[in-house]
Amino acid sequence: MIKKFYFLILYLKKLLLFLFIYIFFVNSSNAAFKYKLNQKISGDFNITNRISIPLPKGEWKVIYRSGEHIFRGIHSYQVSLAQVSNNNVILGNGIDNEMDNSLVLGNVSDGDIFTCTAYVEDANGASDSISDSIVIANINTPPIVDSVSLSPTVVYTNDTITATGSFSDVDVNQNLTATYAWYVIDFDTGISILVQSGTNNTLDGVSYFDRDDEIYVVVTANDGTVDSIPYTSSMLSVSNSAPVIDNLTITPNGATAGEDDLICEVVATDIDGENVEYTYQWSDPDGVVQQSTGPTAEIFDVYLGSGTTIMHEGFVNFNAGSLGEAMIEGRISQGVVIGDKTDIGGGASTMGTLSGGNDVRISLGKNCLLGANSGLGIPLGDRCTVEAGLYLTASSKVEVINDKGEISETVKASELASKSDLLFIRNSLTGSIQCRPNKKIIELNEELHSND
Repeated sequence: MIKKFYFLILYLKKLLLFLFIYIFFVNSSNAAFKYKLNQKISGDFNITNRISIPLPKGEWKVIYRSGEHIFRGIHSYQVSLAQVSNNNVILGNGIDNEMDNSLVLGNVSDGDIFTCTAYVEDANGASDSISDSIVIANINTPPIVDSVSLSPTVVYTNDTITATGSFSDVDVNQNLTATYAWYVIDFDTGISILVQSGTNNTLDGVSYFDRDDEIYVVVTANDGTVDSIPYTSSMLSVSNSAPVIDNLTITPNGATAGEDDLICEVVATDIDGENVEYTYQWSDPDGVVQQSTGPTAEIFDVYLGSGTTIMHEGFVNFNAGSLGEAMIEGRISQGVVIGDKTDIGGGASTMGTLSGGNDVRISLGKNCLLGANSGLGIPLGDRCTVEAGLYLTASSKVEVINDKGEISETVKASELASKSDLLFIRNSLTGSIQCRPNKKIIELNEELHSND
């Protein structure tokens, strides 16, 4: 009896459940399915005329709706919602052939991942879906050169200038590089010349600038994709360099009182290639000044070593002369001293220390040759030759050729001052002045130098 009563109660429960479902779906036709495709909703979502659910905060959009007949007037309805921001679906799923398939990106971060899921369903309810993701990259912002400083702040000829730049980039994790375009404004012409460009942030004065030139650099940063706006540094003016005395000797060694004149020989260089003035002061063993002279010290008039020959077109000025046998067919200017077995060719000349000339005291060592119509503006050591017609000044740019016949460096002629075994020629193809090792020793005609 109890068992039959139990089954009766179970049957009544199933009947009541069926009636509830029927009422639910019938009533639904007047509630949930009233929402139209693409309709926007906020607040409550009405499932039936009597039943509603609160939606999460924000605006929602009907992106999918469908209905099908089940049996005996019973219909099943499906409505899908998606959250909307700025008229774009940002959260939700469903199927809607009329729905916009684009998404406007707002303020996103570099590296954010967005996923799109697409749904498809046929009339019989069969469906499928697929998803794909993409990594978002923000628009690349060009880097910025904040500042550029040059050091040292006081620069001289042959110094090296270093550019130090400060860079920034609003984009994170950027590998910044920089290029440097170096310009020199020539003092004589006022023309700005690009002398070096690339990643080197230093400029070598030996090769690129002289006294009174002005230097500046244009710096451009790159983040691997785009360049910054070029940044132009302030100007640096090349200052005057002080001359340097390299050597001083007094000759002759073991002089005889009443017979010999003491000669003070000085070798000095000025990296600016400027004319310099000499001042000499003599003191006796007690420290008493015997003679003090100005820029052109007149210690002696003309001194010619034994065996020196001066041809009829030759000339020797005061405070000048030779130390031993020499051939003088050209001009030995004031203050210039040449060594034993040295030949000054016809029409050749040396810079002196008079007004309008070179103030660097010029000298030539032993076994040197100044070719016909050549000129010399730096002191030379022993066994040096200057090609005929070549005028070599202190500021002349010279290509130094090594033993292999290759250009090892380019320097100012003043940097080769007082060195021995050098041959100076002009390249007939390029016009450049070159310095090569000198392998030939000058020999004078003995018959012409037998005089005293």
